[in-house]
This record gives sequence, C-alpha cells and structure tokens, in this order.
Amino acid sequence: MPPEIKNYIKTYISKWDIESIKAILISKIIKHEIKYNDSFIISFRDIPLGIFAGNLSYEDFRSMLSRPDVESLVNYLVSYGYNYLLQYIDEFKKTGDIYPLLSSLDSHYYNELADQAKFLTVMREY
Repeated sequence: MPPEIKNYIKTYISKWDIESIKAILISKIIKHEIKYNDSFIISFRDIPLGIFAGNLSYEDFRSMLSRPDVESLVNYLVSYGYNYLLQYIDEFKKTGDIYPLLSSLDSHYYNELADQAKFLTVMREY
C-alpha cells in the first residue's frame, strides 16, 4: 500500500471499531452480560470478534466488554484516542441519554475520514 494512503485506510477501517464500540456502549445501558455481547461486535468479515476487527484487537474488545458501566468504558477509550467522548459523559450522567456519545463517535469518524480524503487530494496535486 502506498505510504500516503495508509492513514486514510486506517481511518476507513476504524468504522468497524466505531460500530463495535457503539454496540458495547448500548449493551452497558441495557445491562447485557458479556456472554451476550460477542455476537453484536462487528468485524471486517462480519465474523463476531473475528481475527480482523478494524484497528482494535480481540483483547481490546474483551477488555471493553469487562468494564462495569458506560463511564468506565468511556474513560478506558480515552487511551485509544476517543478523548472527545469525555465532553458528553456529564450530560450522560445527568440524563441517561446515550445518543450524544453515539453521535459523537459517528461525527468524529466522518470528519476524520473527510480530513484524510482532503489530505490525499492535496497530495495528488503535487
């Protein structure tokens, strides 16, 4: 793969991670046990927690699933670069509404993807 496209591809495949993180967040809200969540984690080949699930590994997802609640999961995700979720955690604690967290994951993903595409366009002009 050409080096200049590597970040774009990494950002693109992070969509599977985002969808899996959203499934885990929702499972924390409805208080599903870990054994019921594996089948909802989306992998690249639509195999639950498969060999290749975006940029995060099987162990990363197992660790996320073991978190006791939404707040601890969000704090755990900070180490993976999802620090923008912290701005919504207070609102979640007050209202119990998870939509701002889920929406911010999608919004950040599409903004990052657009930024990477803009960078590729600029690179091709030179």
